[in-house]
Amino acid sequence: MHGGLVSALADAAMGIAFGRTLLSSEDFSTIEMKVSFIRPVREGLLSAKATVIQRGLRIGFVECQITNEKGKLVATASSTCTVLAGG
Repeated sequence: MHGGLVSALADAAMGIAFGRTLLSSEDFSTIEMKVSFIRPVREGLLSAKATVIQRGLRIGFVECQITNEKGKLVATASSTCTVLAGG
């Protein structure tokens, strides 16, 4: 499986996790993302679990673990997000 697919899964999971911390008048944007690939994926289902580590007034930090069907770690990811005031 192409690493971009794993990265997109991590980005989506972290975006959902961070988005749940926002007020209705706020939006956010990812300003940095890092992915570390642990093992290759040739086929099968992947699962992503994202956790908001810190959410400040303007900056947040999120981590994610991607696992395969056997529960083995495939990749880890982290992202820094910025909170945008609604307008």
